[in-house]
Amino acid sequence: MALSVTAARPSLKFSNAGSFRARTNALATARKTTFVVTAEAKTPSPALKVGSGITKLLKPFFAATAKIQAGDYDQEAVAESIEADVNSDQVVVYSYSLSPFCTEAVDLLESAGAEPTVIELGKEWIPGLLDSDGAAVRCELGQMTGQTSMPHIFINGESIGGLHSGTPGLAALLEDGTLEEMLNPPKPVKTGGSNPFAKLFSR
Repeated sequence: MALSVTAARPSLKFSNAGSFRARTNALATARKTTFVVTAEAKTPSPALKVGSGITKLLKPFFAATAKIQAGDYDQEAVAESIEADVNSDQVVVYSYSLSPFCTEAVDLLESAGAEPTVIELGKEWIPGLLDSDGAAVRCELGQMTGQTSMPHIFINGESIGGLHSGTPGLAALLEDGTLEEMLNPPKPVKTGGSNPFAKLFSR
């Protein structure tokens, strides 16, 4: 996140009739510097966008390896676990700890003001870096949404896909402003019963 800092120094104005204490206080105030820090929203990396394009081409391969790595697992139990996870927070990210795509996604979400819950399945999808539990979740995510690559992002319980892939993907939501709307949904309008005292105060 880029930070720009501006400093403003107030001017001094003394009156001939002012006391020594007043002048001293004014000088002390003038020496204080006011800093205004402006945070610029992070933008997606062009290099990772190119890498995501390559990943899309390998989608059938990833889907096949996900099933092989997962082997036999309790599909119902894993599905229930995923359902509980994605509804546990407004933003949930399934991630690999060594993946630059996952790191980028979390950074972008935090830059947009979100506080995502990150669930790391393993270091990467490569055999030896992903244990059986992580492999089962990866495979079941594929069964549920059609996506086995990470990051896999859920907002308000709904899958939006990954960084550049999915429905429609985090980068696309950032570009068209939809992400902000999803993170800050309008508050529901209360439609409760009529106030019995309303007529008394309206007269």
